[in-house]
Amino acid sequence: MAQTIIRLYGSYDSAMQAAQALKSHGFAGDQIGLLGKPRGVEAASSTGELVNTIKSIGVSGPEAEGYAEAVLNGGALLCVWPPYGRSLQASRIMDGFAPVSTDVPQTEQPPHQAEGWKLIDEPAPLSRLLHIPVLIKD
Repeated sequence: MAQTIIRLYGSYDSAMQAAQALKSHGFAGDQIGLLGKPRGVEAASSTGELVNTIKSIGVSGPEAEGYAEAVLNGGALLCVWPPYGRSLQASRIMDGFAPVSTDVPQTEQPPHQAEGWKLIDEPAPLSRLLHIPVLIKD
């Protein structure tokens, strides 16, 4: 399953600039999702529909509600589903466009992170071939 990387921006323009930067670094259009005004929000006729749209990309209930509220207040949500081994690059590109911090409740850390392990973005050749994430102990 592909990892979803999500950032909230204070404006649609900032999110669009980040999306364009992702594309210029080789991320395909179908790997990038943008939700905010001028498009996306009008398609949802209610807050509930917007929450359901956000949930459809794999965001949990409380997070989806928080993101929906931020988008309805003028923010924009940018999501990317990077190919295997490019998550760190996508995160760095997105972070370069000043995402805003939110009061959106986050889901728990994966168990391996809670135990002091971290994911290596560039796996060894055999791990890449078998699509197995590589972990190292901090």
